[in-house]
Amino acid sequence: MPSPEPTTLPAGVTLTGDLHTPGDALIAGHVTGDLQVQGRVTLASTARVDGAIVADQAALHGQARADVSIHGLTELFPGAQVRGVLSTQEISAHHGACFEGRLVLAPRAQAQAAHASQIDTASTPAAPSPAAPTPSPAQIPAPAQTPAPAKAPAPAPSTVLPFTAVPGAASAGLRLRAPAG
Repeated sequence: MPSPEPTTLPAGVTLTGDLHTPGDALIAGHVTGDLQVQGRVTLASTARVDGAIVADQAALHGQARADVSIHGLTELFPGAQVRGVLSTQEISAHHGACFEGRLVLAPRAQAQAAHASQIDTASTPAAPSPAAPTPSPAQIPAPAQTPAPAKAPAPAPSTVLPFTAVPGAASAGLRLRAPAG
């Protein structure tokens, strides 16, 4: 079965609402809402997305102003402006790209699970938690004296890198890949 034609939003067009597409997407206009792309999302240099982006791959030339979750490769091209949490398996940033936020590099399965939990948390209202009974002072055990752990805990399977805007820092380009896991 041939892949569907890419969904295209031309320059000068504004879409207010969420966009879900079964294939690739080329965005050149302005989206105020979330994008869910089951393929490659390309933001043209004229594009601006004010909402979360979820896709298999991304080529970003324009502006993304919310969290971006990419299951594979994310490419930031000259002129790209990304602000928020960027979760991806692999990233390539070219000279002239701007990223402000937090970068999470995670293997594909973890990135998908993290995104699924973000969707579930965002769409499901939190249930009120029942009040726990307050123990009486006689029921509270005395604090035990425990020695410090002999070794540090194992690092988390994903890598989180905080980024701060530093003029000229991206001039050499950047390419990072999540550790194999």
